[in-house]
Amino acid sequence: LIKVCCAPLPNEELKNIIKLLIENKININCQNKSKRTALPFSFFHESTDLVNLLLENKADPSLKDVYERTALHNVFNDIF
Repeated sequence: LIKVCCAPLPNEELKNIIKLLIENKININCQNKSKRTALPFSFFHESTDLVNLLLENKADPSLKDVYERTALHNVFNDIF
């Protein structure tokens, strides 16, 4: 799921792939080696649809990565 959210694909394609993964019971909160989930990566596509899709399917915005930062922390750190 994380790799899908990092893929350089149009947002509509990403949404369709993510929906398919969700239908097939993917762990929406799976984490990579840095303990980041798909949620912070979805912000980089600047698509509220992707973010909402993950949140509506129980993506946990409070999970922390190895640096003790949540998805929201990561987004704000990249903006400022």
